[in-house]
Amino acid sequence: MKNTSYRLIIAGFVIFALALCPESSLAAKKKKTKSKRKPAATSQAKAEDNSPVSQILKKIENRYDSVSFTADFYQESPLPEIQVTETARGRVFFKKPGKFRWEYEKPEVLHYISDGETLWIHSPSDNNVWVGKSKEFFGKGSGANVLTDVKQIRTQFAVSIADSSDENTTRLKLVPKNKGMGFTDIFLTVDNGTHDILKIVSFNMNGEETRIQFKHLQFKPFSDEATFSFKVPKTANVIPLDQKM
Repeated sequence: MKNTSYRLIIAGFVIFALALCPESSLAAKKKKTKSKRKPAATSQAKAEDNSPVSQILKKIENRYDSVSFTADFYQESPLPEIQVTETARGRVFFKKPGKFRWEYEKPEVLHYISDGETLWIHSPSDNNVWVGKSKEFFGKGSGANVLTDVKQIRTQFAVSIADSSDENTTRLKLVPKNKGMGFTDIFLTVDNGTHDILKIVSFNMNGEETRIQFKHLQFKPFSDEATFSFKVPKTANVIPLDQKM
């Protein structure tokens, strides 16, 4: 697998995880800490619950409360220093709790698959399969383990409404509370009617931008569990995920 392709693909994978992530190891620790205390509800907290941002987040949470959903995606990563924009496209599948399948079709075929525990990364072109634990892989600096709970946006990000030139959409600016996530800003473009997340734009600590657009979202149950599992070919090169890709 080419280094540039891997950089492009893993960037988009992590960004979507950060935008739609459930409890990361960091969030879980915070939750445990907070569970020991029961803060009293204040008028300020009630006001925040009724704020425009909170109302939008609630509608997004309701929209993505489905057990499973799919979407087509198109991804761009501009490289201004060489005046090139890397692109990728494919389809994603998600199912609670923590199951996912990313099927990259271009620039090369790649599959990222997890049954909620094991993560397989399959590169058919070089017959390699990387295998490891999903939570461990996404816990290293990404702040995300699984990809199916938008409610974590509230706990892991400071959220505000950003300027938008389209009256049919709302742009949300997400600033990570944990600087270790590796991103300075993430922008979500949300459809005002359906509350689908149509686009994610992120900037990492080096100022590098990645854009992902989503189309044809379908919220429906998956009966075929094989979508979220992978049988390693007998002739494949099996590589632990802790080794460099």
